[in-house]
Amino acid sequence: MSEEARERISRAGPLLLGALVVCTCAAAGLTNTLGDPGWELLLHAMIVVAIGASALATMVGGSAAWLGILVIGLAAVAATQRGVPVPGLSLMFSVEALADDDLTLATLCGWLMVGFCFMLSSRHVVLFCIVSGLAMFGLTATVNLNTVMVLYFAIMMFAAVFVWGYEHLLNLDEGSAKGVGRVRVTGRTHNWAKMARTQALAGTLLVTPLMVLGILVGTLLYTVGPRLYIHPGGMGRYARWIQVSLLSYGGSLSSFYIGRGPVNLPATPAIEVKAERSELWRGQAYNFYTGRSWSKGVQQTTRLPEGDEWYQLPVPDNLKGDRLVQRVKLLGLPSRAMFAAGRPVAVRMTNQEYEGRRMSFHPEVDNYECLMTTYVMPRSIEFEVESIVPPRDPETLRACGTRYTAQMRADYIEQVPTLALAELEQLVGELTAGAQTPYDKVVALRDFIEHECAYSDRTPAVPASEDAAGYFVNTSKTGACDLFSTALAVMCRIAGVPARVATGFMSGAWNQEKQAFVPLQRDAHAWAEIYFPGIGWVPFDAAAERQVGQSPSIFPVSMSELRRRLGHAAEKLVSVLAIVGGLAAIVSALLGPGVLVRWAQGRATRKSARARIGKTYEGFRKRASRLAGIRAEKWRTPGEMSEALIAAGMATDGPVRERLERFTAIFCAQRYGPTEPTEGQVRLVAKRARALLAAMRSNRTRTRRDHR
Repeated sequence: MSEEARERISRAGPLLLGALVVCTCAAAGLTNTLGDPGWELLLHAMIVVAIGASALATMVGGSAAWLGILVIGLAAVAATQRGVPVPGLSLMFSVEALADDDLTLATLCGWLMVGFCFMLSSRHVVLFCIVSGLAMFGLTATVNLNTVMVLYFAIMMFAAVFVWGYEHLLNLDEGSAKGVGRVRVTGRTHNWAKMARTQALAGTLLVTPLMVLGILVGTLLYTVGPRLYIHPGGMGRYARWIQVSLLSYGGSLSSFYIGRGPVNLPATPAIEVKAERSELWRGQAYNFYTGRSWSKGVQQTTRLPEGDEWYQLPVPDNLKGDRLVQRVKLLGLPSRAMFAAGRPVAVRMTNQEYEGRRMSFHPEVDNYECLMTTYVMPRSIEFEVESIVPPRDPETLRACGTRYTAQMRADYIEQVPTLALAELEQLVGELTAGAQTPYDKVVALRDFIEHECAYSDRTPAVPASEDAAGYFVNTSKTGACDLFSTALAVMCRIAGVPARVATGFMSGAWNQEKQAFVPLQRDAHAWAEIYFPGIGWVPFDAAAERQVGQSPSIFPVSMSELRRRLGHAAEKLVSVLAIVGGLAAIVSALLGPGVLVRWAQGRATRKSARARIGKTYEGFRKRASRLAGIRAEKWRTPGEMSEALIAAGMATDGPVRERLERFTAIFCAQRYGPTEPTEGQVRLVAKRARALLAAMRSNRTRTRRDHR
């Protein structure tokens, strides 16, 4: 390695390492949300390869920017697939991301970040990497905000402050090196590693107090106003969250979040089901309860073997129930979930859109008897499912007994959070004291919930410190289907009955013209499923006896609506102040503690005529430097600037050169003369600056035309 190459990499090495930390943390925040190990490995490997390519390009004095442009272009093409994979490009977007707009945009930002990493031989591009990473965190935090993500964000902010400051130091060093005659250059090689350590220490001292302060303030607000940030004012955002969780869950999200606050789903058709009778159309089922959400304990699917036309599912031979055939068509949403009633035993794709896409829409089944396709199905896709609907008559269910396997007990009875057990165990014991069979226990608990709790889609979010089921039953007693189903499932488990939560759609209204049930998106639903030996999972839907709505008022805006609007405005104000405060702290740390004070003072007081003439010349200097293709160095005097522009060919014409010399003389006389310039003289300098720039543009155009 030559001495020059060693010097380049020693200068750029800390910057590249900082960029690696920034990009790795941003990517980890996204992959932590998606939970796709293969795609996670691909993204992180591409980041390492991209930064390695930039390091190599830096050493040889070249550029790998064309690779970055290629990655960005491929990502843009792949982003348009949305369930119709492009061969070879489908690897760029995880299946989990394609059903949610925020996750799709976050993934696209991730590939933009990879593309920018290939361009890091130009140091200023590192700021684009930081911006892309911040965008990824902003998009994924609306889906999966957790402690691990906060930790990733803190590390990324530390690295971002370091990178920004170190890049600024490199720029200052280059500026001083070019100012020969004004700044003495010794020729000594700088200890860039020592400078990087100093900058890292400064970043730590800045980020650590800010993170601690943010956590303290956030905790205080969180305690004073539970779920302040999930206020009804943000109803639209969280309505879309619930829509994704309930409708697209399929295969996009492996978790079902509960108690998130008000819900407002649209009244547009979601699916169309042709069947002999109405049922609950299940899309997903979950067995692991955390107190705040449900998830799948086993993240595994089995690809169904192909038959002549139907795909057969493995089911016991003696399964009890009635067979039901359903023909389902996706209307208002793309989905991986294949909605069906009961336990599916066979499935087939029915329309021509399936032809040629067998790899994309191949049916799979998970450990919870739920059907899904490999990739997200677009609207208008149709499929047909044959199911066995379990019996629901009391006599049959009472006769099932309690012969549960050890695995069934561990996954569906004993898995109850300690807080939920402490809050509900005594109540469950009292309610089921006289029940003789598991069925009687479930009915007693369901009747209690239906009678004591009211349905409302405007209920505030469950406080973060509370268990959702316990808080719903003992405190709020109002909520939507997510809380009703969760409470019933958790209380059944405490009573010793295997239970889980399923999500999908209610049966929907009967459409006479289509001869089909047409659930709307607002018919998205969650319910409990109870396991009975020899029969399987039987749905139990706790339907509230009463609903809580808004009370009529003679005023155009109710007090609750007024509080909602004020809270929304306060939330926006706090967000803006937090962003402004954070940016101000970073700028102050990098440019000096007094820079913001001086800027504010300059804005608060009217500038003198000399200062305004100086600002006019500063604008001229920057624009003229861009026209000439030279750096706008601040160390140049007006005379040196004039000579640099002439040397760059911007004043080859005699009249233009005279204008430039005349403008320079007028500026120096007014800016540094013995008397304060008048307002007319200030306007004259600005007018001459504009005219000179126009003349220089014309001169450059004419010169280029003559060379051709």
